[in-house]
Amino acid sequence: MAGLWGRDLRVGTAFMDGEHDELIGVLVALEERAVAGDPVACRKLLDDFRAQVEAHFVHEEALMSEHAFYGTRAHAAQHALFLHRLDQLYEDPALVRDPRKVIEFFQTWFALHTVDSDQPLAQWLHGKGLTAGSVP
Repeated sequence: MAGLWGRDLRVGTAFMDGEHDELIGVLVALEERAVAGDPVACRKLLDDFRAQVEAHFVHEEALMSEHAFYGTRAHAAQHALFLHRLDQLYEDPALVRDPRKVIEFFQTWFALHTVDSDQPLAQWLHGKGLTAGSVP
């Protein structure tokens, strides 16, 4: 999991990179608890991950709307599809015993989404005069 988050997946906007780091931190902890065989901790971490993903998407979508990002509709649709698929994974009661399904799903989706959607959003925000540290 640690190898997932490299320089090529940074977007250069402090809040987005920070929130991405937090999401990956939860998944690293989830992977550790899964290896240790701790289903109670896995359930809590799965819930934490879901809540943090949703909050991150709300934050991004508010910024896109506020700054009239040209790709808002497509970007938000990707978020909705991700949450729908995540909810489908969460319906499986065996997920607590094998949370790697969420980790693998996120790894695949995250790399593509960051390059195809988050980096253009960050560039748009920079073009609007919002520096890496000034975006809320």
